[in-house]
Amino acid sequence: GDPSLSESFMQAHTFNIYSSYSEDLLGGLQAGPFTSVIVCTAWVLTILKEVGGILDKSLAVVQSARMRYTIVELQVFQTSYSSGFKVLSVPAPRCVWFLVMCVVQCSVAGSLLVAGLQWLISTSEIVELLMNSVALSYIMDLDELIYNVFIPSKLATLIHLLEPFPVNWDWTVLPMRGTVLFGVGIVGISASLSLIFDHLETVTTVRDALCPSELRLG
Repeated sequence: GDPSLSESFMQAHTFNIYSSYSEDLLGGLQAGPFTSVIVCTAWVLTILKEVGGILDKSLAVVQSARMRYTIVELQVFQTSYSSGFKVLSVPAPRCVWFLVMCVVQCSVAGSLLVAGLQWLISTSEIVELLMNSVALSYIMDLDELIYNVFIPSKLATLIHLLEPFPVNWDWTVLPMRGTVLFGVGIVGISASLSLIFDHLETVTTVRDALCPSELRLG
C-alpha cells in the first residue's frame, strides 16, 4: 500500500479526489470515467490521424517508385495560380528507406498510443486529467517544432514548393484506409473502456475503504 495514506491529511485528500472521480452526473454517468472516455477517445483519434498520414505517404511513395531509376526525378511546373516542383519518380532504394522510416513512425505512434492511454486512465483527478490530455497534444507537435527549428531555410522553401504526392487507394472492394483506421480505433477505444472500468472499480474500493458509504450518509 501507499505509506502516505497513514496520514489523515493524505487520507482525506485521496478520498476527496476519488469521490470527485466517482461522482454521479446526470443520467447515471460518473464524472471521472466520462471525462476519461472523452480524452482517451480524442487521443486515439489523434494517433489515428498520424497513422493515416503515414499510410498515405507510404502508398504514394510506393506508387511513385521506379526500379530502374537511380535518382529522384523532379518536374518544375507553373500555372496561373501556383508553381513549384513535382516528384515524378522515386528510386527503389530511397523508397525502401522511406518505408523503413514509416515503420519507425508507426512504432512510435503505437507506443505513444499505449503510453498515453495508460497515463490518462491512471489519472484520478479530473483537472489533472484534462491537463494531461493537453500535454499529450503538445507531444504530437514536437516533431514539427524540431523540423521548424533545425531545417535550413532553403530546404524548407524547397519542401514548401514541392507538390504533395498523389495517392490512389483501391476502393473496388473495401475502403482499405478507412477500414484499417476504424479497426485500430475500435481496438483502442475498447481497451480504454475496459481499463477505465477497472480503474473505477479500484477507485471505488479505495474510497469505500477510506470512508464507508454508511458513514458518508450519516
